[in-house]
Amino acid sequence: MRIGVRLTAAFLVIAGLVGLVGSISGLTKRQVQRELERLSRSAIIKQVDTAEIIIELSRSHVAVQDLLCRRLTQSRDGQELLGDGRDEAELRDSVDEAWRSIRHRLQRTQQAAEGFARWAAENGEPATAEREERFTLPQLEQLSNELRAHRRHTDRLLALLEDDPAAAAAVLDARLHPHFHDTLLPLLANQRGLAESEFTRGVRTVQRELDTARRWQTFLALIAASGAVVLGLAIARSIARPLGQLRATAERLAEGRLESRSGLKSRDEIGVLGRAFDHMAAELQAKTVSREELQASLAEKELLLKEVHHRVKNNLQIISSLLNLQAQQTEDADVVRRLIESQGRIRAMALIHEQLYQSEDLARIDFAKYVDRLAHQLGSSLGTPAQGVAVRVEIDEIPVPLDLAIPCGMIVNELVTNAIEHAFPDGRGGEVRVDFARRDQRYELEVADTGIGMPAGAAERTGSLGLKVVDALVRQLQGKLEIESAEGTIVRVHFEREGPGP
Repeated sequence: MRIGVRLTAAFLVIAGLVGLVGSISGLTKRQVQRELERLSRSAIIKQVDTAEIIIELSRSHVAVQDLLCRRLTQSRDGQELLGDGRDEAELRDSVDEAWRSIRHRLQRTQQAAEGFARWAAENGEPATAEREERFTLPQLEQLSNELRAHRRHTDRLLALLEDDPAAAAAVLDARLHPHFHDTLLPLLANQRGLAESEFTRGVRTVQRELDTARRWQTFLALIAASGAVVLGLAIARSIARPLGQLRATAERLAEGRLESRSGLKSRDEIGVLGRAFDHMAAELQAKTVSREELQASLAEKELLLKEVHHRVKNNLQIISSLLNLQAQQTEDADVVRRLIESQGRIRAMALIHEQLYQSEDLARIDFAKYVDRLAHQLGSSLGTPAQGVAVRVEIDEIPVPLDLAIPCGMIVNELVTNAIEHAFPDGRGGEVRVDFARRDQRYELEVADTGIGMPAGAAERTGSLGLKVVDALVRQLQGKLEIESAEGTIVRVHFEREGPGP
């Protein structure tokens, strides 16, 4: 499954849970509205109207008693009070108004009970409808009958007030008052109690519905939060895990393990990337030489390069031998000298190739060891002139690249040979010192002797092949040649090498 589809599915699940919470909230709201409608249809009307009936009935009863008291007082005093007629009319109007209100309230209560019974039956509450029809409506009918009876007693008392206040008082004591306290008030109290019970039951139902909705909302909110966390972790794991495999595979490939593969087979974007990555690794493996093959190839090339150095050394030795044979067949001393000098130069180059052939590093040689062997070789080849002359080598132990070693070795060969042959005439002894040092990218080669020195300007005037060779080699190195002659001769060669040192 693609990553976008996974995320969309996760969002839809979370949205569904949130929507379910909203649905439960809406359902609870509808249930609460329904219960409030139920209360407004029945319990509230019953409570209000019952209380109003009691109030109006009490007002009628008080007004009747007040009229009777006035009549009895007038009859006992035997006189009529001013304004009594107007007051009695107001009291009678009050009684009539009270009974009109009582009839209205009773009628509205009966209609509410009948309407509530029908509403309960239509809304799937047969038990409520049956309770209304079996208890509430019959009780209201009984209350209606008793109220009519009480109205008849009131009307009779009012009729007797004009002619016989004493008989009216007897009706009040024997009929109206007991009927009010013993019959009507208990019926009204019972009716009000039923209305209060119904109201309390409705409020509790609303509270219960709200508590249930709150619990469901909390539960579903926790489920939604937990689901979001679980889905998030699952999606993150489904993305991070293959990415980790890709990273590990890339690290193994970087280490040279070209057989490594991610092995991802999923059909999402990461799986496609993994398969493309594996294909690339396979192509790379097919086109890349393995480490073992590379090492074998390098070893073979090193062997061949050593063989090249060995053969170059052998060829140079052959040339040296040919020059030696030529010198032996020549009687001209100057020619013999020149042949021997050329033979020394060839031996100097052959010595470098011999040392490279014997070394593990085919690109650099130990220059100190090379100069030491070169000095020993010169002492042996020059014979008598070298007797009593010591060659001291003071060279830092640094590897020197081949392209520097050959010209520097040739310079040392020329200068040391020249010093042994010319600086110590008539068997004079002395010392020839060879220094070579490197400071950063700057090199300094110095050959000094303790011989007789060179006359002033001799270096510029001389046409010897040795100095010409040295000058040519110094120019090849792009260096600078300095010659000092006082107590002996000092020849310095300075040159720099671009890029990192050896």
